[in-house]
Amino acid sequence: MIPCSRKCANVCENTMQRLLARLSASPVLTIGLGDEFCAHAGLFCLVPTPQGMRINANLDSIARSGLRINPRLLKLTLHEGEARP
Repeated sequence: MIPCSRKCANVCENTMQRLLARLSASPVLTIGLGDEFCAHAGLFCLVPTPQGMRINANLDSIARSGLRINPRLLKLTLHEGEARP
């Protein structure tokens, strides 16, 4: 995990993007905070909501990684109102 303070947020953001780009085709499980983590090729991101934390999955990145993800974990990423596969 790369700790970030407000002062170095842009530097940390660039570091995170470069690291995720390097790991994108590797079998490494990446989990981060916020939707932007998934937008930058992270596999899973935790998103704060008024009801608590929600987990999102980046299915494209998961497919590229070659990791086998338990379907029960993927099912947790479905949110109310979304269709089930």
